[in-house]
Amino acid sequence: MFGVTWIGMLTSLGADAATSCAAARAGLTRSKMLDYFQLMSPDGEVLGVTGHSVPIIGEGFEGLARLCRLLEPNLLAALEYCQPHTENRAGIYLSLPSTMPEIEGDASNEISKFAGELNTDCVASTNAVSCASMILGRIHSFTSRSNRPGLRYVTTSGHTGFSEAIISAVNDIRNGDVSQAIVGGCDSLVEERVLKQLGDAGRLKGPDLAVGLEPGEASAFVVIRRNDSRSDSSVLAYVEGFSQSREPAPFGAGEPPTGLGHFESINQLAISMNRPEDFLGWIIHDRNGEVYRAKDWGMTYTRLGEFYASMRKSFEWSPASTFGDTGAASGGVALCMAVRAFNRGYNPYSRAIISSASDCGGRSALQIGSNSVEDSNG
Repeated sequence: MFGVTWIGMLTSLGADAATSCAAARAGLTRSKMLDYFQLMSPDGEVLGVTGHSVPIIGEGFEGLARLCRLLEPNLLAALEYCQPHTENRAGIYLSLPSTMPEIEGDASNEISKFAGELNTDCVASTNAVSCASMILGRIHSFTSRSNRPGLRYVTTSGHTGFSEAIISAVNDIRNGDVSQAIVGGCDSLVEERVLKQLGDAGRLKGPDLAVGLEPGEASAFVVIRRNDSRSDSSVLAYVEGFSQSREPAPFGAGEPPTGLGHFESINQLAISMNRPEDFLGWIIHDRNGEVYRAKDWGMTYTRLGEFYASMRKSFEWSPASTFGDTGAASGGVALCMAVRAFNRGYNPYSRAIISSASDCGGRSALQIGSNSVEDSNG
């Protein structure tokens, strides 16, 4: 088994996991009109857009600088948490935005400065890996640690990125390449550059737009390590299983979604876990208000309902309704919410299924199980 021993979270509702999740449980939101961006309707009417931005921290920053601001607090805290365990080899695994900013000008000099820290098995563009390396170099400059964890994995696949980073980290721990892993996701959909892309594609929701997504931004981090004891009080929750698949009709393909990708990833996970009776009792998914995702999940629900009776009375959580669509950080936000629910005792079941869907067609299912030992960390 692989234990989650630390979590960190930065959202529109709080600078840590405890505050963010408590506010979400209380039904709070902190959305606002984004006064720096507007849409134009076909008849020439100016339309406002509502977003969930992180207060203060990201204001006035764009592109790589904004990502760095969002990443810094939790990554520094994770490094500090890992520092006492100097005998443990740690690695960093990142899920970054699918629309990474391009590096320009003198930044290329900084990239070469930190390129020596790269030890990656990435599924991201060279630009994304370079961005991650530069951010990591900046953050490492704030620490005095001598054996700094290296960047081992970067992905820019969107919503499924965090699950993919978890899978890579688990495989590295299992193979003995590292003994603990810092896994994080970060994204900002409230940047003007990203908002324009979403607006041009007709994907944004606002006061005058009935359907679409509300953009958000967040970073979420966890530390995981191998742990074979359910009685270890340092473990907050367990990564019990995972599975991946693909949707044959991805977003933008011009065809309605089939739900097969979600069904296969969840069903494969169920088979690997011997189909427990309450397997689908609690699902945390990334539906965000878009018609495509609603149809995709509707088809998935129908397919799963034929095999799993628990699906008909399952508890479904949708973090996007509270934090907005947090893109590449959404899987991490969901995992942190599950861990806090376990630790505070409001989890409906002893396991949560985190189901994610990327625009490119990737689908993932991640099972998180509770630790029976009460722990209030987070």
